[in-house]
Amino acid sequence: MQLNTQTERLILRKIHTDDFNAFAEYYGHPAVAESLFGHPDIDKATIADAFDFNMGLEICFSIVLKSTGKVIGNIHFVNITEHYLAEVGYILHPDHWGLGLMTEALAAAVNFALDDYGLGLAKIRAATAMDNMPSVRLLERLGFTHEATLRDAAYGGRVADVGYFSAKRDSAAQSQQELLDGLGPSASLAEIQAYVSKVLRLRGIVGQTMQHALLLLCEEVGELAKAIRKNTAGMSFEPGKQDGHSAAEELADIIIIICEIANTMGINLAEAFIAKERENVGRVWDFIDGDNS
Repeated sequence: MQLNTQTERLILRKIHTDDFNAFAEYYGHPAVAESLFGHPDIDKATIADAFDFNMGLEICFSIVLKSTGKVIGNIHFVNITEHYLAEVGYILHPDHWGLGLMTEALAAAVNFALDDYGLGLAKIRAATAMDNMPSVRLLERLGFTHEATLRDAAYGGRVADVGYFSAKRDSAAQSQQELLDGLGPSASLAEIQAYVSKVLRLRGIVGQTMQHALLLLCEEVGELAKAIRKNTAGMSFEPGKQDGHSAAEELADIIIIICEIANTMGINLAEAFIAKERENVGRVWDFIDGDNS
């Protein structure tokens, strides 16, 4: 089994001995030690033991940033049981927190673990201290279900309330369906934008570059033009066939990409639309019909 998968910004590949210095840098970082062990100090022997443990695991991905080639964290699976269940753990260097990178990496790793071409597992479990809210929110974003909380539990050499979360093979699809069911045919622009943000994370589509999003937008506009030309020429076709999609489907794809770009840039589309229309009130455009020129 090849331990290698990629996302827009990351490469996930099997950990190897050359990763030790990078591992020591992120595992020994005071913020990581504080999160894992409840105090910022960690000695070299503990780091070395942890690295040896990760090296000995059947499944341990090093997270590599494509733009620099630098190892910035890892995702590992432990207690793999009869190809049914495994527990996942994850660490990211604090310099890269808040950028959506762990969401991107963990989504890819979980998809790998649940896919028949990867581990083919039926269920993934994760444990985190409940006071580590970024970790809790990460799991919730990826469709993990909170199963239980064990109060005053041993966690990394300290006492904490530990939450247990799980994702099943069908949980991501179920979560997407639940989001879609909650949207409704009369959804507002703000609701659609929020839906796109959530559902793309469940699909592991996060952190796309603006250039990539714009290229997709241009491609969909081209497909829309083809659909409109076929429609106006009296040429009918069924959606999903090789000869193209309907104009409605292409417009929907364009809306998804526009929402993704707006979410990346922190733009509220409903507010932007209203502000622009306030500027447009009273303006008159002169259109030239190309067919009559």
